[in-house]
Amino acid sequence: YTIAWICALHLELAASRAMLDEEHQPLPMYASDDNTYVLGRIDHHNVVMACLPGEYGTNNAAIVSTNLKRSFPNIRATLMVGIGGGSPRMANMYLGDIVVGTRVMQYDMGKVVASGRFEETTDSRLPSQLLLSAVSNLRSNHGPHGPSFRVNNLLLDRMSNYSRPTQHDLLFQATYEHPTGAPTCSECDKEKLLQRSVRSFEEPRIHYGVIASGNMVMKNATIRDDIATRLSALCFEMEAAGMMDNLHCLPIRGICDYSDSHKNKEWQPYAAATAAAYARELLEVLPPTCHWFLEHQAYKNWLNPAMQSDNSGFLWMRGKAGAGKSTMMKFVYLQAKRSNEPLTTIASFFFNAQGEYLDKSISGMYRSLLGQLLYAFRDLQRVLDDTDIIPLGQTSCPHLNALKELLRNAILELGERSFTCFIDALDECDEQEVRDMVQFFEELVENTVEKGIQFRVCFSSRPYPYIEIRQGILVTLEDESGHRQDLSRYVKNRLKIQSPTILEEVKTQILRKASGIFMWVVLVVEILNKESCDGALAIQKKLVQIPSKLSDLFKSILTRDRDNPERLLFCVLLILCAERPLTPMEFRHALWAGLLEQDLVDPNLPDADMDSSVKLVTSSSKGLAEITKSAHPSVQFIHESVRDFLLKERGLQELWPNLGFEWEYPSHDWLRRCCMEYLNQTTVQVTAGPTTQRRFDPRMPIDACPFLGYAISHILKHADAAAAAVPQDSFLAQFFSSDWFNIFNQFGDHYGPNASPLYILADKGYGKLIRTRLRRESSKYVPGQDYDCPFFAALAKGHEGAIAALANLPSPVYDCVNSGNDQDFYPDSWKPWRFRDRTLLSWAAQEDRPGIVRALIQGGTSMEEEDRGQYRPLMRALEQGHSAVAKILIYEGADVNARHSRYGWSALIWASRRGDEPIARLLLDEGADVNAKDMHGWTALIWASSGGNRTIAQLLIAKGADVRVTSNFGWTALQYAMQQGHRELVLLLERG
Repeated sequence: YTIAWICALHLELAASRAMLDEEHQPLPMYASDDNTYVLGRIDHHNVVMACLPGEYGTNNAAIVSTNLKRSFPNIRATLMVGIGGGSPRMANMYLGDIVVGTRVMQYDMGKVVASGRFEETTDSRLPSQLLLSAVSNLRSNHGPHGPSFRVNNLLLDRMSNYSRPTQHDLLFQATYEHPTGAPTCSECDKEKLLQRSVRSFEEPRIHYGVIASGNMVMKNATIRDDIATRLSALCFEMEAAGMMDNLHCLPIRGICDYSDSHKNKEWQPYAAATAAAYARELLEVLPPTCHWFLEHQAYKNWLNPAMQSDNSGFLWMRGKAGAGKSTMMKFVYLQAKRSNEPLTTIASFFFNAQGEYLDKSISGMYRSLLGQLLYAFRDLQRVLDDTDIIPLGQTSCPHLNALKELLRNAILELGERSFTCFIDALDECDEQEVRDMVQFFEELVENTVEKGIQFRVCFSSRPYPYIEIRQGILVTLEDESGHRQDLSRYVKNRLKIQSPTILEEVKTQILRKASGIFMWVVLVVEILNKESCDGALAIQKKLVQIPSKLSDLFKSILTRDRDNPERLLFCVLLILCAERPLTPMEFRHALWAGLLEQDLVDPNLPDADMDSSVKLVTSSSKGLAEITKSAHPSVQFIHESVRDFLLKERGLQELWPNLGFEWEYPSHDWLRRCCMEYLNQTTVQVTAGPTTQRRFDPRMPIDACPFLGYAISHILKHADAAAAAVPQDSFLAQFFSSDWFNIFNQFGDHYGPNASPLYILADKGYGKLIRTRLRRESSKYVPGQDYDCPFFAALAKGHEGAIAALANLPSPVYDCVNSGNDQDFYPDSWKPWRFRDRTLLSWAAQEDRPGIVRALIQGGTSMEEEDRGQYRPLMRALEQGHSAVAKILIYEGADVNARHSRYGWSALIWASRRGDEPIARLLLDEGADVNAKDMHGWTALIWASSGGNRTIAQLLIAKGADVRVTSNFGWTALQYAMQQGHRELVLLLERG
C-alpha cells in the first residue's frame, strides 16, 4: 500500500470509502497499532484509509500517522481528507468549495509579545514534493480556481447520498455573533449578511494556499480574520500540523462553514464529499510511475544475495536523455531506504553538473559514499587511521586514489553487513573517468564476492557505446514494457480528449513518436492540451507537426513565435550563467534589470508579487523553465536535457548565432550590466545606499529589492568571467570609486579601509580582473588586511588564476602555479608572522614553495630584492635548509655572492653552517667567494670547522679556502676546531 488517506471524522471516512474502486480484506496489524484501517484500490493505487479514534486535534493526528507509517512502510504519499472552516476574507469562497493546502501553518504555537499580541513561531510546512507536483499538474488542467469536471462527475456518479444542501449559503459580517442557543440561522439578522455576487454555477471551486491548523475549533470571525490575514490562510482545521513531520501530508478540505459562530452541520456531508472527490481525481493523475521496476526480474536478481556471484552486484540502468532515469533512480533508492533492513545501509550520489566541484566530480562521489558508509557504521572509521593512506598531520581531504583505497578498505570490513549504492547521472563525468570508476567497482565487487560481503551498485546513465561491464545486469529503460505502460498511463490521465476512441488513437500516435522519452511526452501533452478547445481534429493535426526528436522539440518551442525575443534570450542566459539558482523574485527583478538598459521594460521597479513571478518564469522561458517545489524555491530548466540542447548540442548558437562560440563572455557581461543597472536604481539606493547603516546576509532576500543581495555579491564574479573578451577597465574604475564599493562590505566579507581593490580581487580570486587592474595599479605590495598583500591573499585562498595574474604568468595551467604541487592552502594555517616583513619571493623561499618560486621568477620578480629583515630569497631558503628552492634560485641566476646587509652572511656561509654539501658545491661551482667573511670575520671554513663538519671543510679547502684567515677575534679555523674538540678537522686543517 503506497497511498495513505486519513480522515478525522467518521462522516469523512464514509464519503472517502465511496471513492474506492474496490475494498480489500483487512490485514494483520502490529499489536501496538491501535488504528483501524480500510484497505482498497483507487485507479492503480493501493490505498489505506484511517480515521482518528473519536478525538480530533494535531496531537491525536500525530499518533495515528506514526502508527500508520510503522504498519505500512511503503507509503509514498499521504492525503488528509475531510471538512474545514473557510476564511472568506482571503478568497471568493462559498460553502462546498475545496481548499488544497499547499502549505500548513500551526497557528496556536507561538509566544505572547510585550504588547500582549500572540505571535506564531512555527515555520510553514510543505506537503511532499510528489504531491505538490501532482497538484500543480492537476491545477493546470483545471485552470484558475476550477471548477473540476471530474469532481462534478464523481459527485454525480458516486455521491448521490451527499447532495448539495438546499439551505442557503449565508455569510454574516465578522462582528455579528450567532444568537445563543439557536440551532440554525433562521433567527439571525439578515441585514448583517455580507453582499456577495451570485455564482452562475453550483459546482465547487478549488482554492490553493495556506491551511491553518490548530488544536481548537475556530468559531470567532474576528480572530479568524486576524489569523487569516497574518498567515494568508484560506482554511482552518485541526489535524494537518500533527501529521506533517511524519508523513508530509496534503490536506484537502471541503468548506462546511466559515469558521464563525454561525457553524452548523448541514453542509458537512457535502463538503466531505467534495474533498473526497478531489482527492480521488488527484490520485488518478498520480500514476504509480516506476512501481513496475520493483517487480522486474532483473531488479529482483540484483537484490537476491544468492545471485550476487552471477551478476557481481552490478545493475546499470541506461536510457536516452529525458527517458526518466533520474526519476526511476530516486524512486528505487527511496524504496530501498524504506525497507529498513537490519545491518544494511543505503547510499546515493547524484552527479549535479550545476553544483560545486564535489557535487559533480568523481572525487566528490567517492567522498560522499565513504562519508555515508562511515556515518552508518561508526566502527569502520578505523580505516581513517591508516597512515599509509592519510599521513599524520594531514588536514586536507585525501586525494582521489586515497579516497578509493579508504572506500575499498571500509567495504571489505563490512562482515555480515550490507552496503548498497545508487549513483545517478554518470553522463556529467568525463568518459574516461567513468571507465576508470567502473573498473574500480568491478574489482571491488569481485573482492566482496570472494569474502561473502553484500555490496551492490546501481548506476544510471545515457548509453555509453564503449563502456561495458564484464558481469552485471543491464536495463535499457525505453525498451521496457513497464516504462511504456507508465507513458501510456500518463497520456491517458493528462490528455484532454473526451472521446475514449479518439483518446486511444492519439495516445498510440504519441507513444510511437515518443521513442520512450518521458520528457517528450510531458511537453507534447501540454502542447496538445492547448489545442483541445478546437477539438480532436486540431489535436491530431498538431501532433503530426510536432518533431519526434527531443532537441528538435525544444527548438520548436523556443521558435514557435517571435514575441519578446530579447526577454527569451536573457531568461535563458540568466539560468545558464547565474552563479547560483535564482529565487522566483530574484529572477523577476534580474530579468527586468537586464532588459531595462535596452528600454524594453517599464522603468519602475517591479513589485514583490509572487504570483506574477511564477507566471513570468513560464512565459519568459516558453515553458522550458520552472520553479522548484521545495522549501526554498528556485528557477531552473524543466529538465537537464534543455541545458544539454542549448550547450552540448549548440542549440544556443543555432538559435542566437550572434552570440558566437564564445558566448559565455558577452553573456556574463550582460549579467554584470544587469547587476549594475539594478544597483543604480533609486529604490535600491534608498534601501542599501551609502546612508544605510545596515549589514545584510546575502542569503536572505530583501523584500523591496530581492535581487540586491545577488547583484552586489556576484557583480565582480560576472565581470571576471567576461573580462577575457569584454574589457572591464571602465567598470572597475567606476565600481571601486563608487559608493557601491563600500556597500559591498554589507553583503559579505568585511574589508577594512586599507584593503585596496587589488587586494579584494586577489582575496576573491578574480584573476582576469587582477590583470585588468594591474594596468592601473601596478604595485603588488599594496596593503591589505588578513594576508598583508594581494599575492599572499591569493595564495592563502588557493586561487590559482589570481596567483598567475599577480606573478605575470599567462595562465594558471603552469605546474609551478598549481598550488596542489606545494603544500595545501587553508586559511586556518596562515598566521601573520609567517609572511609579515617578507617579499613575495623571500616568503616563498622561506616556506619551501618551489612551485611558487618558479612562478614568481618566470613572472619577472627580482631575486635580489631584500625583505624587511634584509634577507634575499636565496638566504631565506638556505637559512631554513630548503635545498630544492635554493637550487632553483641558483640555477635561475641568483647572486651567489650577495651578502646580508647587516650580518654579512653569504649564501656559502649559510650552506656551510647547515652542513649542506651539495648546495655548497653548487655555490662554489657558480663562483661563490670561498673566503667571504661575515660581520664577525667568520668565513665559511671557520663556520664548518666550529660546527664539526669535516665534509664541508674538506670541500672548501679543495676549492681554495685560506686556512690562515682569522676572524675579528684573531682566531683561525684550526683554533675554533681545537676549541670544539673536533680531532679529525684539526688534522685536516693542520695539513692545510
